[in-house]
Amino acid sequence: MTPSTQAAAKLPDNQAFGITLTILVAGEAVFSTELNRPLELGRQRMDEASPYTQIGMGNRDRVVIAELSESTISRRHISLEPLSADRVRVTNLSSVNTVWIDSSKPLATESHCELKLPVFLTLANVDRAIFLYPTPDEDEGLQSLAQPTALPGRDYPAELQSLDDVLKSESAPGKSLIFWLRNTMEVFQSAATSPDFLAKAAKAVIDIVGLDHAAVLGWQDGQWQMKAVCHGEGVAPSEFWEPSRSLLERVRKARRTFWKVPQNEPSFRDHDSFMNLEAYVASPILDSVGETVGALYGERRPGKSSCRVTPISELEAMLVELLSCSVAAGNARMKQEQAALQARVLFEQFFTPELSRQLESDPALLSGRDCDVTVLFADIRGFSRISEKIGAAMTFDWINAVMGTLSECVIRHNGVLVDYIGDELVAMWGAPEECPDHAAHACRAAIAMLEELPALSDEWISVLEGPTCLGIGVNTGLARVGNTGSKRKFKYGPLGNTVNLASRIQGATKFVRAPLVVTGATAEQIGAQFPTRRLCSVEVVNIAEPVELFELRPTADATWPDLRQRYETALQAFEQQDFHAAARILGNLLTSYPDDGPTVILLSRAVDMLARPPKDFSPVWKLSEK
Repeated sequence: MTPSTQAAAKLPDNQAFGITLTILVAGEAVFSTELNRPLELGRQRMDEASPYTQIGMGNRDRVVIAELSESTISRRHISLEPLSADRVRVTNLSSVNTVWIDSSKPLATESHCELKLPVFLTLANVDRAIFLYPTPDEDEGLQSLAQPTALPGRDYPAELQSLDDVLKSESAPGKSLIFWLRNTMEVFQSAATSPDFLAKAAKAVIDIVGLDHAAVLGWQDGQWQMKAVCHGEGVAPSEFWEPSRSLLERVRKARRTFWKVPQNEPSFRDHDSFMNLEAYVASPILDSVGETVGALYGERRPGKSSCRVTPISELEAMLVELLSCSVAAGNARMKQEQAALQARVLFEQFFTPELSRQLESDPALLSGRDCDVTVLFADIRGFSRISEKIGAAMTFDWINAVMGTLSECVIRHNGVLVDYIGDELVAMWGAPEECPDHAAHACRAAIAMLEELPALSDEWISVLEGPTCLGIGVNTGLARVGNTGSKRKFKYGPLGNTVNLASRIQGATKFVRAPLVVTGATAEQIGAQFPTRRLCSVEVVNIAEPVELFELRPTADATWPDLRQRYETALQAFEQQDFHAAARILGNLLTSYPDDGPTVILLSRAVDMLARPPKDFSPVWKLSEK
């Protein structure tokens, strides 16, 4: 057995000795591992992965430190065995290459020695070195800023100095401070406007603070995830480089900035070039409630001529924290923009673009309140019969076309799309933005629907084998307006009797044979600016209070005044129980206007009263269906 094997046999497997091994190439650390059991280093074999790969081999490990073609490194070059927390046995396995200890003492080929840590091993004729040192305590050399990291959008009290005092301070030369501030402000401006602010923040850690490696990390699902990485100029990025997990965890839990200062060990006093390789800083990225959602991390590596690391100063740590605050501000901006975009998309499904922008800036407009509104219900006539005939796929396309056209009419006339209920559309005017003439807007939208219906009907008539028809009911009154849905599913709209009555009036259009009917409340609001005629008084299902119905005509031609005057005269005679006069007027009216549906209906009611005179007559027509 070789001495290495004997020593290995005495050691418990994976005993924690607290020794760190770092491999440097041209002064740059490229690989680190814990030395807890015998470890062999050498050139790549045919069946091994490329450098720097650690391979488990029973009770020992092997690290590939050179490519297969690099003959200056032996396949089995050095063996390292931990003996205690500060001692190792080093064996030069090579038969041709000397190993240098602390750059001055040779270790001959095929020989070994025991060394006290820390120790620096150099391989002859190559640019590789091995640094062995006691693993520093996690808290050793760890410092933190006195103040906790500020939350985005909030300030914490601090004593301010004038710019003149700062520039005169010996701790921060004026020109350097101005340079730092200028570049830091660029990062803050980027966080406020640019989508690539994470990459700019990582680069700022390199450029402003003067570190070698920097990364922006996110804390998601219990894991750290790289979001952006930057390496200093002339610093070769290593695929093995990763931030210190222990420091990140400390930062995450404490929610403040920490940095690691290189520690001079007592045994280093005679070897000034030897110093702990760890010099790094990390600052938390907080959300608006103070939770850690990420970290800004920076690391400084030793120079190429030695292992000396320039310590990270408190001022540099403060700059990193300042940059992490810019990232937090950028995150907050992105979150706000995303929420605003979601809100805008949501609002624009129901409101006009102009109103959507107002709601985005003042969401309080959506709070529940009582207000006067006008509600419109529009229903596709014969939907069930048609959908059964044309099938689900074609019905889907047809109803999308119809609802799309009706919705555009609502939005164009400043209305709110409340809901789609099967083959029915519900819209509202008067909220969330106050509008004194909301009834007129609703009537214009209803007229626009009827005006655009013929063109839409022509597009589908060959498929449906018949026209597309609508029934529209409009009512004005007091309603409770707000989110009538839930926190999970938003639906802005009205509730109350005004809404129920509007729905019933839409249903009543089938009984009075008029496509667009408004209530007396709506007719009173719009006055004489629209062509209307009083149709009748009705009592709808589940609403005891009678309501006056008016037909609203899209256009009024030269015959309209005659039709309206003669019809309303007949209606007055009917309500006064003069059924003969009513029937006579309506019969003559039907001769003049044979396609007038309301005339046909009122004539049939008058004839029915003549044929079966009621004991207790009421001019209010009780509708038995919705």
